[in-house]
Amino acid sequence: VSKIDNLYMVGDHNSWNNGDATQKFNTNGNGVFTRIQTFAAGKGFKMIPTSGSWDNDWAESKTTPNMLEQDDEQNIVVSTAGTFMVTVNFNNLSYSLLEVPQNLYLVGSPNGWNNATAPAFTKVSEGLFTKSQALTASDEFKFLPVQGSWDNDWGASKIYSGMIVRDNEDNVKSPGTGTYTITVDFNKGTYSVN
Repeated sequence: VSKIDNLYMVGDHNSWNNGDATQKFNTNGNGVFTRIQTFAAGKGFKMIPTSGSWDNDWAESKTTPNMLEQDDEQNIVVSTAGTFMVTVNFNNLSYSLLEVPQNLYLVGSPNGWNNATAPAFTKVSEGLFTKSQALTASDEFKFLPVQGSWDNDWGASKIYSGMIVRDNEDNVKSPGTGTYTITVDFNKGTYSVN
């Protein structure tokens, strides 16, 4: 049994430099680690808990896709090029790669759940979006990568408070009545309404 406080990505994208501290994952201390990374097609990576050391590295199970293994593992290979939110969940020893949207839209109670008129977020930087929005206390909403389409919508995790997920998600609930800044950060896998 070992506690993992830090996690770093190492792979083809950084020439397998295990001392590259810029490859650190973000975490809220809940056993879930998230970061975004751009990959070329067919390139691989794995995770290490200590920058500069290959000890206790993690990658994909050879027998169960999308599951983590520490011994007799294989590199995680990205089949298509793109920028992905990489999520590693040590609570169930799984990982996922979900493409990071280039645009983001808010759909929900404030616009009558009409995805064709969903207002756009402002893209602050790669994977980081913000929007000022008037809300009532009963409002709920989700995030869309393409205006007018329900495909690949994002919402609140049912398990981890403040985290975004793309499948089996809940609606995000308004904290009250007023004008709020909604922030969605795919780098950290989080959302906030302040």
